[in-house]
Amino acid sequence: MVKAKTAKKKITKKAVKKNTKVTKKKVTEVSKEKKVVKKKEKKNPYLQKNFLIIVALFVIIVIAFIGISSVVSSSCGLSKFNFTIQGIDYCSNTTVPETFFGEFEQNETVYISPILDEVGADQLVVNAMNLWQVVLIGNEIDAIQLIRVKKEDQISYCFTNDGDVKTAERIELAECNNILNDSANAVVFLEEGREKVLMENKKIWIYSSTSKVVGQVNFAIIKQIFPNAQNILDIVNEKIYGIN
Repeated sequence: MVKAKTAKKKITKKAVKKNTKVTKKKVTEVSKEKKVVKKKEKKNPYLQKNFLIIVALFVIIVIAFIGISSVVSSSCGLSKFNFTIQGIDYCSNTTVPETFFGEFEQNETVYISPILDEVGADQLVVNAMNLWQVVLIGNEIDAIQLIRVKKEDQISYCFTNDGDVKTAERIELAECNNILNDSANAVVFLEEGREKVLMENKKIWIYSSTSKVVGQVNFAIIKQIFPNAQNILDIVNEKIYGIN
């Protein structure tokens, strides 16, 4: 019986030693695998740096694209001041609309300068000019027509009434430009192009894409500068109706 127990003990010890060796072997293999994994997880600093540079460049490109898109979508371009009032862009490098309006209505004399074709004047543009004239006179401001006449797609000369609706005097382009470019003169330019308003010092450029909207665009701007514009037109219309 003693011998049997001894034999069992020897067998058990051998089994424990064998299992211990197997366990150590497994631990060694796991350690090696972990080392391999760690080696794989280690990132190249140069690749990380390049990746960050690519991301930064992508962000810069996106920001630049958004900036360019906003400039292109706005008719004001790179103007310092850009306001949209009732769907019309007001642009300026010197002033905001409210300040410009307040100063403009203080002028004693304003030149109204549309562009009309020599072959045939567009009546809708003439009507827009007359809107300005009626409202200016209604606000006790002298209104002088200074029509730029277009011949073969170029401004060739001008017509002015010198503030008298019954007269029309032709003047040379040089003299006309001297009046329009004089910084002391307040001028309303009726221009052709995408709807927008440019305001600089005493001058305002009003762009209309077609003659069909020129009256609406100009009257919208007139009402911004002169809140009593509609009342003045109503009075004028009543007088005309009474005469008829």
